[in-house]
Amino acid sequence: MKTYFKLYAYNIPVKGASRAAIYNLQFKRIRLIPVSLYEILQETAQHPYEEIRSFYEGDDQQTFDSYFELLQAEGLGFFTTTPECFPKMSLEWKYPGLLQSCVLEYPFIKDNTTSLIPHLAAMGCRFMEVQLHTYSAAMLEKLLNSANGTIFRCINLVIDYHPDMKEDFLISLIDRYRKIGKIHIYNAPQSGKQAGGNIIYSVRGINNIFPLNSYHVNLSFFTESLSYNTYYNKKVCISRNGDIKNCLSHAQSFGNVNTDDIAAIVNSKEFQQLWHVSPDKITDLRDSEMRYAIYTTAALQQNNDGTYSITR
Repeated sequence: MKTYFKLYAYNIPVKGASRAAIYNLQFKRIRLIPVSLYEILQETAQHPYEEIRSFYEGDDQQTFDSYFELLQAEGLGFFTTTPECFPKMSLEWKYPGLLQSCVLEYPFIKDNTTSLIPHLAAMGCRFMEVQLHTYSAAMLEKLLNSANGTIFRCINLVIDYHPDMKEDFLISLIDRYRKIGKIHIYNAPQSGKQAGGNIIYSVRGINNIFPLNSYHVNLSFFTESLSYNTYYNKKVCISRNGDIKNCLSHAQSFGNVNTDDIAAIVNSKEFQQLWHVSPDKITDLRDSEMRYAIYTTAALQQNNDGTYSITR
């Protein structure tokens, strides 16, 4: 009876230009491996283990054996005589809505908060970031009240520091509005964390409080990265004057919430173009074995051949 070697379904090998990686999506970690092992795993996934092993001799066979000893020792794979009993895991990414996140620059010059928030919720939006450049306790309360009873799961507040800002009030907001995730205060006199890390102070400006790149290893992020851009996908940004954008820092506006149908704009091919710029379409990322774990907020520029490059 022929024996095969199988990686556990949640361990996905990814090839890069100079090395490869196994994404362990159950335990949320990455094991870097040589490209040679990646190529061997492609063969052992289709052919009996001993058949592939017979192609190697001497030191090469010892290296071959050490690879599989390592994979078993780290719980990444197993031997089986019934490989058909262990199908691959589905890597399809789905989201039950037109939008999953939004970024609002608040307060709006023309205040339409009470009508806009329900519109965003109706499109399936569950995550909101609010950038408050002019501090006002009353405006915060109005915004948070408008999100009550909606499907929003998490609201992060990014607030410009003001001397009148009272930490006790911010803590009371967290207690009263359970949808609040984090409160980030930028341009603060000093950096630090309060309220169990839920209030984060930074001396930096708003453009420097979040990292340009971060890494995430989990099933949802991985499967989304296979086909989509995890920064732009299913996200809408709305500036203070109501401009509808892919990102607040972009000059391009697709319309205005005060005069246009936001659902029609978000549903348009033009607005969704960046949603589909997966790491495999970005020249700076496509050769990296880490490409399905990188979350980058960098701006993108389309090349003549249809690929994209990160603008520096």
